[in-house]
Amino acid sequence: MRKKLISILLLFCLSVGLVSCGSKGEENSSLPTEESSQPIVEAEVIINPYTGEAGYSKDRVGKRPLAVTINNLYQAQAVQSAIDRADIVFETEVEGGITRLLAIFSNPSAIEGKIGTLRSARVAFAAISKGMNAYYVHHGYDPTYCMPYMNQIGIERINIGAPYTFREPNGLAWEHTLYTTGENLGKLIEDKNWDEDFEITPFADFTAPGEANTLTGGAATFVRVPFSSSYITDFMYDAETSKYFRARNKTPFTDLVTGNKEAFKNVLILKTNITFYENGYRKNIELNSGSGYYMSGGNYMEIKWTKGAADNNFKFTDSSGNPLTLNSGNSYICIVNKNAGITIE
Repeated sequence: MRKKLISILLLFCLSVGLVSCGSKGEENSSLPTEESSQPIVEAEVIINPYTGEAGYSKDRVGKRPLAVTINNLYQAQAVQSAIDRADIVFETEVEGGITRLLAIFSNPSAIEGKIGTLRSARVAFAAISKGMNAYYVHHGYDPTYCMPYMNQIGIERINIGAPYTFREPNGLAWEHTLYTTGENLGKLIEDKNWDEDFEITPFADFTAPGEANTLTGGAATFVRVPFSSSYITDFMYDAETSKYFRARNKTPFTDLVTGNKEAFKNVLILKTNITFYENGYRKNIELNSGSGYYMSGGNYMEIKWTKGAADNNFKFTDSSGNPLTLNSGNSYICIVNKNAGITIE
C-alpha cells in the first residue's frame, strides 16, 4: 500500500514538473510562433506591355492587341470616341493634307462605350499593326497601294462591318457615322478565334509604376505638330495630372470641356520622309528610321527611332543611341514630315 502511494506521488510530481518546465520555457506556446504563422501572399502585379502600367488583366497576358483605324477628318473630330482609352495612338498624314489615327487596344473588350468613327486602312497603319503583332481592324481600304501591301505582308485583319458595327446619326455625312464597341470587338475576337497564346514583346522600355524619368532637354508645356497646313495637333501639359491634353486644329485649350479632354502621359514625335505615291495623291510614309522628340512630365528630349520591315516594331533611343525608357502610361505618337515646323516651348 505504501509503495503504491509513493508511486502515485512520484507520478504526480513528474506530471507537475513537466507542466512547469513547459510553462517556463514556452510561456506563449498556445500562440502561433513565427515559424508556424501563415505567409503573407502579395497580390500578383501584371504589367501592361503597351503602357508599362500595373493592373493589366491576367486574361490578356500573351494575347494580341487590336489596332483600329479612327477617322480624324476635321468635321468628324467632335464625334471621335475612345481615343483616350487606347494604350497607344498614332497619327499621320494619309492624303490631301488630312490625317488619320491608329488606336491600339490591348484589352478591347474592356473598353466601355463606343469606339470610332471607323475608317479605311492605309499602308503605314498596316505596317505598324504588323510590327506590333496586332490584328488590324478597319472599314474599307485603299485598293491601289494598301490592299496589295496587306496581301504582301500577310497581316491578319478584318474589313469590319455588321454585326460588329452600327451607324449612329450625328448630323454628319454617312461615312462619319460608323462605330463599334469593346463588347463587339471582344465578340469579333471570339468569332475569328484570334485569341491564341502569343509571345508579346513590350512596345518599349518603361519605368516601374510610380517612378518617372525627368527629361533634361528643356521645357515642353506646349507642343504644336503641323502635319499639314490644315491639320495641326496641339498638346498642353497639365501639371496636376502629369499628362498632355490634346487639342485638334488649333482648338483653344480653354474650349476643351472638362471630362472630355484626351490626356496622354507620353507624346512622341517621329520625323521621317513623307512623299507622294505614283498617283500623286496618297502619301508614302517611310518607316525606316529617323530622329524626333519625346515629351513627358512637362519636359522633352531628342530621340532616334528605327523600324524597317513590316515585321519589326519601333525601337527608341536617346540622341546618343542609348535605349530610351518611357514613363509608364499611355502614349500619343505623331509621325510627321522631317521638315515640319514643330513648336516645343
